[in-house]
Amino acid sequence: MSLKVCIPAGRSTYYLRGTVRAGKKSRSVYETTGIGAGEPGAATRAEEIRLRREGEIYNELLYGAAAVKTFIEAAADYADVRNRRRVAGNPALAGQPDKEIEYVIKWVNFLRARRVADIPLKEFVESSKGHLAAYFDEMHIAKGNSLSTMQREATVFCTIMNHAVAQRWISEYERPDLPEYDIAEQPVNKWLYAEEIALLIRKAPKHLKLFVAGVFATGIRGGELLFVPRRLPNYQRPDGTGISMEPGHEHIFLGFSKSKKPIFRTIPDWYAEMIRESLEKRTDSHDALFLADDGKPYKRPKKQTGFVVKTAWKAMRERAAIVIERLASQKAHQGDAAAALRLRGRAAIVRTVTPHWGRHNAASHLTMRGFSDRHVQKAGGWLSPRMLKRYQHLSPEHAKDLANELEFGMASRAKNVQIKKAG
Repeated sequence: MSLKVCIPAGRSTYYLRGTVRAGKKSRSVYETTGIGAGEPGAATRAEEIRLRREGEIYNELLYGAAAVKTFIEAAADYADVRNRRRVAGNPALAGQPDKEIEYVIKWVNFLRARRVADIPLKEFVESSKGHLAAYFDEMHIAKGNSLSTMQREATVFCTIMNHAVAQRWISEYERPDLPEYDIAEQPVNKWLYAEEIALLIRKAPKHLKLFVAGVFATGIRGGELLFVPRRLPNYQRPDGTGISMEPGHEHIFLGFSKSKKPIFRTIPDWYAEMIRESLEKRTDSHDALFLADDGKPYKRPKKQTGFVVKTAWKAMRERAAIVIERLASQKAHQGDAAAALRLRGRAAIVRTVTPHWGRHNAASHLTMRGFSDRHVQKAGGWLSPRMLKRYQHLSPEHAKDLANELEFGMASRAKNVQIKKAG
């Protein structure tokens, strides 16, 4: 029999039920339309869905899934896979909001309003360029949103489409065309001097010192690093995370990426030495690498809001900021008002530092040391050069050095003019 619209016993929404046949192939269907029985025009809308779904399933049976899959179906399938992986990694997240899925819904709603979310993906890819441009024009550029926000939502779109490619529903797609980051325009955004990072580590509470040093030494996200076990990694399992202290090859294994590639972070020698000293002093039997002030492992939060070490972290950065303000006062007493003003500004910046700044500083300091984007991307595990650029920032001094490269032989002349004026 073909599909029929019905309201099953105990249900309050219309369902589709029946069997769709195409030649020798058939598929039994029992799925909700999502339309409540009491909604205005519910029966008519449910019938429209029946006709559309019957045609989709018939074509899928006849020509294969790739011929009929839509953006909505790709997004829904991706969201389902992401949620199952997310909950498997941390059961406490079951039922909790996921920011990335909010972006997925934004994309679905926008493309549905433009009547392209329900067409086959192959047709969608052919006409997507104009719709992608319209999304960023209307949702972001017209509102004056930052480029980082646009990049974040562009990444979500690409993730959905990459999922469709992995399922072989499409072979390629049009990527959103966004402006490139200019890291010279954001010289101090989430960037710290080496002395400030060292100061934060020194001012960290005893139980937090290893973790603070770790976010800056490895560039690993704070939420990932905090729950790394101290056992040896099991490279065959996605949940086999751990730390290897093999001399000369110390590293942390973080599982696998979405493309099923192993994720490693090599540990610098100075941080490896800190870890060894910490482990030698440990007498507990806990598996966790980092322990709270009560000597027990940190508990994963039930909600993804803030960060677990918030209270101790806030006290640490306040102590560091006070040290910088004292230096500012010394400069002021010495008559160096400019240096005092600059240091007070740095103290204000230090008061806003979060664990995620470690990732920004890993990208920034490696870039300023002359390493190519390809090497920096590999060291920090960024999926694309475009994503990396969100984390790269230049110090004012480095930006000035770059600017001074464009001197065209005029630097010595300007210096001579200054000397003559001084004389």
